[in-house]
Amino acid sequence: MQMDPNSAKIYHFPLNPRATLTRRQMIAVSAAMRAAEAPTVGFGGGWYHDAAIEEEAQERETAREAAEKVRPLFRH
Repeated sequence: MQMDPNSAKIYHFPLNPRATLTRRQMIAVSAAMRAAEAPTVGFGGGWYHDAAIEEEAQERETAREAAEKVRPLFRH
């Protein structure tokens, strides 16, 4: 059985685009990729947390004042 010499098809894949970049371009691409991977952090959206802390502080102050009013009654 004889093989046809043209039976295999050779596909040429494009070159790696990074292989053609200069060092300076590579650094810029790397920095852009790192920036794109960095998570976005939102600040100032925790008003409810601040309100809960303030509410807790007020409750502690109220409890402390109530305890000071009751203490003299239990002294001997």
